[in-house]
Amino acid sequence: MRLERASTHRDISDRDWLALAVLRLHLSDVFLDAERRRRRIPRLSRREPEVLQFAAQDYSNADIARIPLFSVSTISEHMDNIFNRTGVRPRNAAAALALPHSSLTTRPARPETRR
Repeated sequence: MRLERASTHRDISDRDWLALAVLRLHLSDVFLDAERRRRRIPRLSRREPEVLQFAAQDYSNADIARIPLFSVSTISEHMDNIFNRTGVRPRNAAAALALPHSSLTTRPARPETRR
Protein backbone atom coordinates (compact mmCIF):
# COMPACT_ATOMS: atom_id res chain seq x y z
CA MET A 1 0.00 0.00 0.00
CA ARG A 2 1.47 3.31 -1.04
CA LEU A 3 0.59 6.65 0.43
CA GLU A 4 0.11 9.12 -2.34
CA ARG A 5 -0.90 12.65 -1.81
CA ALA A 6 -3.98 13.46 -3.84
CA SER A 7 -4.50 17.02 -5.00
CA THR A 8 -7.97 17.04 -3.40
CA HIS A 9 -6.57 16.58 0.12
CA ARG A 10 -5.42 20.14 0.66
CA ASP A 11 -6.36 20.07 4.33
CA ILE A 12 -3.57 17.56 5.09
CA SER A 13 -0.19 19.23 5.47
CA ASP A 14 3.16 17.99 4.23
CA ARG A 15 4.06 17.26 7.85
CA ASP A 16 0.95 15.08 8.22
CA TRP A 17 1.85 13.12 5.05
CA LEU A 18 5.36 12.58 6.36
CA ALA A 19 3.99 11.36 9.69
CA LEU A 20 1.67 8.95 7.87
CA ALA A 21 4.55 7.59 5.82
CA VAL A 22 6.63 6.95 8.95
CA LEU A 23 3.71 5.42 10.84
CA ARG A 24 2.91 3.12 7.93
CA LEU A 25 6.27 1.38 8.32
CA HIS A 26 5.79 0.88 12.05
CA LEU A 27 2.19 -0.27 11.70
CA SER A 28 3.28 -2.80 9.09
CA ASP A 29 5.82 -4.25 11.54
CA VAL A 30 3.23 -4.36 14.31
CA PHE A 31 0.75 -6.12 12.02
CA LEU A 32 3.29 -8.71 10.88
CA ASP A 33 4.36 -9.38 14.46
CA ALA A 34 0.71 -9.81 15.52
CA GLU A 35 0.14 -12.25 12.63
CA ARG A 36 3.21 -14.22 13.65
CA ARG A 37 1.96 -14.47 17.22
CA ARG A 38 -1.62 -15.27 16.14
CA ARG A 39 -0.40 -18.15 14.00
CA ARG A 40 2.04 -19.21 16.73
CA ILE A 41 5.00 -18.88 14.40
CA PRO A 42 8.20 -18.76 16.44
CA ARG A 43 10.63 -15.92 15.86
CA LEU A 44 14.02 -17.34 14.97
CA SER A 45 17.35 -15.60 14.69
CA ARG A 46 19.01 -15.10 11.31
CA ARG A 47 21.07 -18.32 11.57
CA GLU A 48 18.51 -20.60 13.25
CA PRO A 49 16.43 -21.29 10.11
CA GLU A 50 19.63 -22.35 8.31
CA VAL A 51 20.53 -24.73 11.13
CA LEU A 52 16.97 -26.04 11.28
CA GLN A 53 16.92 -26.75 7.54
CA PHE A 54 19.95 -29.01 7.94
CA ALA A 55 18.45 -30.62 11.04
CA ALA A 56 15.24 -31.30 9.10
CA GLN A 57 17.34 -33.22 6.57
CA ASP A 58 18.53 -35.50 9.41
CA TYR A 59 22.01 -33.99 9.75
CA SER A 60 23.59 -34.32 13.16
CA ASN A 61 25.04 -31.33 14.99
CA ALA A 62 28.51 -32.57 14.03
CA ASP A 63 27.52 -32.74 10.34
CA ILE A 64 26.13 -29.21 10.42
CA ALA A 65 29.24 -28.00 12.24
CA ARG A 66 31.34 -28.89 9.19
CA ILE A 67 29.94 -25.77 7.53
CA PRO A 68 32.28 -22.80 7.89
CA LEU A 69 31.38 -20.42 10.73
CA PHE A 70 29.63 -23.11 12.74
CA SER A 71 30.93 -25.19 15.61
CA VAL A 72 29.24 -28.11 17.34
CA SER A 73 28.59 -25.99 20.44
CA THR A 74 27.07 -23.20 18.30
CA ILE A 75 24.79 -25.71 16.58
CA SER A 76 23.76 -27.17 19.94
CA GLU A 77 22.99 -23.69 21.23
CA HIS A 78 20.93 -22.86 18.12
CA MET A 79 18.99 -26.12 18.41
CA ASP A 80 18.27 -25.49 22.12
CA ASN A 81 17.00 -22.01 21.24
CA ILE A 82 14.83 -23.46 18.47
CA PHE A 83 13.38 -26.09 20.79
CA ASN A 84 12.60 -23.45 23.42
CA ARG A 85 11.01 -21.05 20.92
CA THR A 86 8.92 -23.66 19.12
CA GLY A 87 7.94 -25.55 22.25
CA VAL A 88 8.64 -28.89 20.56
CA ARG A 89 11.61 -31.16 21.01
CA PRO A 90 12.11 -33.45 18.00
CA ARG A 91 14.04 -31.78 15.21
CA ASN A 92 11.52 -32.70 12.53
CA ALA A 93 8.62 -31.31 14.57
CA ALA A 94 10.47 -28.02 15.12
CA ALA A 95 11.25 -27.84 11.39
CA ALA A 96 7.63 -28.55 10.45
CA LEU A 97 6.47 -25.73 12.70
CA ALA A 98 9.09 -23.11 11.88
CA LEU A 99 10.38 -23.67 8.36
CA PRO A 100 7.22 -23.16 6.32
CA HIS A 101 7.17 -19.64 7.74
CA SER A 102 10.86 -18.95 7.36
CA SER A 103 12.10 -16.21 5.08
CA LEU A 104 14.62 -18.70 3.68
CA THR A 105 13.06 -20.43 0.72
CA THR A 106 16.10 -22.14 -0.74
CA ARG A 107 17.51 -25.34 0.59
CA PRO A 108 20.98 -25.06 2.08
CA ALA A 109 23.90 -26.75 0.40
CA ARG A 110 24.87 -30.09 1.88
CA PRO A 111 27.84 -29.87 4.22
CA GLU A 112 30.97 -31.55 2.97
CA THR A 113 32.02 -34.64 4.89
CA ARG A 114 35.51 -34.53 6.35
CA ARG A 115 37.61 -37.58 5.78
